[in-house]
Amino acid sequence: MKRIAKSLLLLLGLSTQLVAQEVSELDAITKRLDSKSLREKVEAVRLLGEIGSPASAAVASLLPLLEEEDPGVRYEAIIALGRIHSESEQVVPALTRQLEDRNPVIHHAAINALRDFESDAESALPKLRTFLKDKSPLIRLSAARAVAEISKRGSSEIDEARSVLVESLQSPHPQIAGNAISGLVILSVSALPEIVALLDSKDVQTVCNACSALAAIGPSDPKTIAKLAELAKSDNAAVRWHAVTAIGEGGQESQAALPVLIGTLKDEDANVRFSAQQALYRLGEAAVPALIDALDDEETQLVATSILGGMGPAASSAAGRLADLVESPNHSVRREAVFALASIGGDATSHVPELIKALEDKQFPYPGVVAYCLGRLRAKDAQDALRTALDEAEDPLTRLAIACALIDVDPKDEDNVNAALPHVTSALRDERPQLRREAIFALGRMGERAKVVAPVLSESINDPDPVVRREALVALAEMAPKGESAIKLFVDLLGENDPTVRSVASYALGRIGKPAHAATAPLLQLLESPDLHEKTLAAWALVRVSPEPKTKEVAIPLLVAALHGDKNPQMRLQMAQTLGEVGEESALAKEALELALKDSDEAVRTAADKAINSWK
Repeated sequence: MKRIAKSLLLLLGLSTQLVAQEVSELDAITKRLDSKSLREKVEAVRLLGEIGSPASAAVASLLPLLEEEDPGVRYEAIIALGRIHSESEQVVPALTRQLEDRNPVIHHAAINALRDFESDAESALPKLRTFLKDKSPLIRLSAARAVAEISKRGSSEIDEARSVLVESLQSPHPQIAGNAISGLVILSVSALPEIVALLDSKDVQTVCNACSALAAIGPSDPKTIAKLAELAKSDNAAVRWHAVTAIGEGGQESQAALPVLIGTLKDEDANVRFSAQQALYRLGEAAVPALIDALDDEETQLVATSILGGMGPAASSAAGRLADLVESPNHSVRREAVFALASIGGDATSHVPELIKALEDKQFPYPGVVAYCLGRLRAKDAQDALRTALDEAEDPLTRLAIACALIDVDPKDEDNVNAALPHVTSALRDERPQLRREAIFALGRMGERAKVVAPVLSESINDPDPVVRREALVALAEMAPKGESAIKLFVDLLGENDPTVRSVASYALGRIGKPAHAATAPLLQLLESPDLHEKTLAAWALVRVSPEPKTKEVAIPLLVAALHGDKNPQMRLQMAQTLGEVGEESALAKEALELALKDSDEAVRTAADKAINSWK
C-alpha cells in the first residue's frame, strides 16, 4: 500500500430502512398515475420510465394507460414500458396492439419499445414486418432495427430488415443514416456486401454513410480495404476522412493500406490527417517500419515521430532512428524524438549518451524535456549531467523538471535528494498549480527522505487547488513524520467530512505506528464507518498505533475480511503482512492466513507463508 488513490466508495448493501424508503417513493409515483391532472399523470409516467427496470412493480399500473384516449399519455406509457422492459408476457402483446393505432407517432414509439425486449418480443415480428414497407422512412428504419434485434440470424425477417437498413444509408438525413448504421452493426458481416456496393455510389453522402457503417462494423475484407484506400485519395475531403476512419477500424487487414495512410499524413485537411494518425496508432507495431521511412520525409517527420512516441514500447525498433533525430536542427522534431524515447522506455536506454549530449546543448530550448526522458529511463549515467544542468537552469519549470528527473533516476540517492529538494520545495509556493502538483508528486516519490520539508508541505493542505490538497496529504502520509505537530495534524484530519481525507490520515498514522497512540479513539470510531475501504484502513492503522489485545480483537476481523474479499492484490498483500505482525495469538488470523496460501496472487501467498512460519 505504497500509494493511496482516490477510489469509488464500496457499497456493501442497502439497509432495510433505505429499501423501504425507495419502495415508498415508487408507490407514491405510481399512485400519481390515477391523478385527474393530465400533466401530473404524464410526469409520473416519465419518472417511472427514467427509473427503468427497478420500477417493474409499476408495470401493472402502466398497462391500462395504453388504452387512454389522450395520445400523449399513451405515448409516454409506451416509452416507459420499453425502458422498464419487464413482464414481457403481458407487455409485449399490449405493445403489439399499439401498432394498430392510427397515429404514426404511436407506431414509432411502440416499435422502439418492442425493440427493447429483443428476443422476448418475437411474437410481434409478423406485425413489425408490415412496417418495413411503411411510407415513412423513419418508421421503416425503426421497424428494420427492431426486426434485426428481435429476429434470429439467417431468418427471412433479417433479410428484409437488412435491405431497409442498407437503403436507409442512402438518406441525406444524418439521423436516419446514423440509426441505419446502428442497426447494421447488429447484423455485422452479413450486411457487408450491400454496404460495400454503396462505396461505388455517385452520391457523396451515401459513400460517406457507407464508410461510417463499415467503420462501425470493422472492414476486415482485403477487397473492402482496397476500395477504401482508393476513396482515401478522393477529391472530396469528407469522403477521404470517412474512408481513412473506416480503414483505421479494419484491424491488421489495414496494413495493406499503409502507403495510403502515410501519404494522407500530408493531406491538406486537418481532420483527414488526424484520422490517419489514429489509424496508424491502432495498427501499432505493424505500422512502425512505414513510420520509420516517414521519418526521412521532412513533411511527415514531425507527425511520424509523434505517432511513434504514442505507441510506446511497441515502437522500440524505431529507437535508433529516433535517437538520430535528437540532434535534428528542427527543435520541434528534437523535442518529439526525446518524448518518443521516453515513451519507448527500456529499449531506448542504449541511447542515453545522445540524450546527455542534448541536455548539455545550450542551444536546445527544451532541457526539461530531456531531463524528463532521462528520469523515465532511470539513466544513472546521466546523474552528473542532470546535477550540472540543475545548477545552470534559470527557469523554475526547467529546474523542477530536472529535479524531478534526479528523483526518478534514483530516489534513494542522497546526493540526488539533496540536490533536488530545495528546488522542489520552492515550487510548492509557485503561483502555477501545475508546478505545485508536480512538486508534491516528486516529494511523494521521495517518501521518508523528504521529511525535512514536511512543515512546508503541511501548508499545502490548505492550497486552493483540490489536486494539490489531496496529493499533499498523500505525500505527507508517505513521509510518515513522527513529530507531535504532524501526528496532531493527522489525528485532526480523522474528523474531516471527506472520507478520502480520513482514509489518507489513517494510512499516515498507521505508518507512524506507536508514536501516534493518541489516534486510538478516533480510529476506533472509524470502524463504524459504512465505507468498507475506510474502516479497513482504520483497522489496519489501529493495530499499528495501538497493538493491544482489545484493539486487535475488534480490528483483526476487518483485516481478515479484506484479505479474503478485496479485489486489489496490493491490499490483500498488506493485510497478510499485517496479520503476520499482529495476529499470532488470534485463531481467526491463523485460519485466514492458511486460506491465503491458496490466493491467486503469488506475493500474497508468499506473505501468508512467511507470516505463518514466523510464528513457529
